[in-house]
This record gives sequence, C-alpha cells and structure tokens, in this order.
Amino acid sequence: MKEVEMELEEYINRQIADGYITEDGYPLKCQHCDSAKINIEDTYREDHFVVEKEATCKDCGGHVGRWSYGTWEA
Repeated sequence: MKEVEMELEEYINRQIADGYITEDGYPLKCQHCDSAKINIEDTYREDHFVVEKEATCKDCGGHVGRWSYGTWEA
C-alpha cells in the first residue's frame, strides 16, 4: 500500500511541477492538450450550495478535474 501512496504523491508533485494543478489541486491547464482554457461548471444542491465542480478543457473537451465537497481530484 505504501508503494501506491508514493506513486500517487509523485504523480501529484509532477502535476504541480509541470503546471497542470496548484498545490491544492485546482486545475491550471489540460493534461491532454496543454491548453490553459479551462471551463469549470458548478453543481448546486437544492439549498443553493455548490457541492461539486467539473473542470473540462475548452479546446479539446477533455476532463481536467473534479471538485467535490471541498477537494479537487484529477
């Protein structure tokens, strides 16, 4: 299990170093085409709170990230 955790940590650190995400996981550019044109759409609950965000590339349409209840994931 430690090996998987290290691989994930290395992947995240590489994504940060290459400028794809910030340290908190916010997407900066597309991993598919390197475009910085990111579209982020919010999903609301009935009481008007944002509970999820879906990030896609405006150029290629690729999935860039997802924010759910306070955490970004690639």
